[in-house]
Amino acid sequence: MDLDRYKRIILVHKGALGDFLQTWPTILSIVRGVNNKKEIFWAGRQDYFFWLRPLGLKPLPWKLKQCLDKVYTNSCVLKEFEQDVIFWFILKKSPLQDPPENIIFLKGINPGRRVWRTFLNCIQDIGIIVVEDWRDEWNKFFVGDRYNPSRILIFPGSGHRLKNWPLDKFLRLGNKLISMGEKVSFVLGPVERERGLVIEDGFDVIFPRDLRELHEILLLGKLVIGNDSGPMHLAGFNNVPTVSIFGPTDPRIWGPLNARVIRSRYPCAPCTSLIDIKCNEPLCIKEIPYVEVQEIVLDELNKLKRI
Repeated sequence: MDLDRYKRIILVHKGALGDFLQTWPTILSIVRGVNNKKEIFWAGRQDYFFWLRPLGLKPLPWKLKQCLDKVYTNSCVLKEFEQDVIFWFILKKSPLQDPPENIIFLKGINPGRRVWRTFLNCIQDIGIIVVEDWRDEWNKFFVGDRYNPSRILIFPGSGHRLKNWPLDKFLRLGNKLISMGEKVSFVLGPVERERGLVIEDGFDVIFPRDLRELHEILLLGKLVIGNDSGPMHLAGFNNVPTVSIFGPTDPRIWGPLNARVIRSRYPCAPCTSLIDIKCNEPLCIKEIPYVEVQEIVLDELNKLKRI
């Protein structure tokens, strides 16, 4: 694809934290693969900009962003962007049936393959060179010598309640780890607080004020434990050892980097590549045995002691 013929590049993303992180290797590759004099704009959540500013991206002006948002209801507004090339990150469904050639929808879902790798394959198919050592770049920008593992972090929630292992089992695990002399903190985000999730029994509880603070908290993680969720992906990107529990969603697609994944043994799981979960109370996640999770967590801690 000849990117030089366009005035500027616009990157569009509408998803949650875990989805966004899957786009970062591709965004890096696009930035590295274009003329360094060409402006690249971000049309997405501004609280993700912490991870984009070092790449030289600029926020798309508000009026243009509003105009771009109208594509879902009025494709004629695309006349505003005829001189731009737009890379639009989606998972499956495109908002346009017949997009013009300057709008490239990058689809992230490919059965059996990690989302970040599928996005990279999409740009590779149109001639953009993939930055294979993107993890080194992430580490340089966002980790470096700031990693200070001092505690075990437990994330008992996720963006969808049906992806959550039962809270009482997380609490039992926290008590077990404390009894072994480990420092343990539960981490609750806005979604958990909105749902009224309460951590009792005297546990240390952390409430990150924003995503940047969440990033810094994860750099304290000796081991991070949780469900299929955005913080697990962020922990993986930061190269923090992670134990991630999966039920209805597919770890072959959504498994975090560097994670020890615990999967349900139910024959119906996973039942979705997104979050269109097939049942109201998925036993696949609820009935993952506590003993199995404890055994794997202790095994991971023993590995860390041998390093």
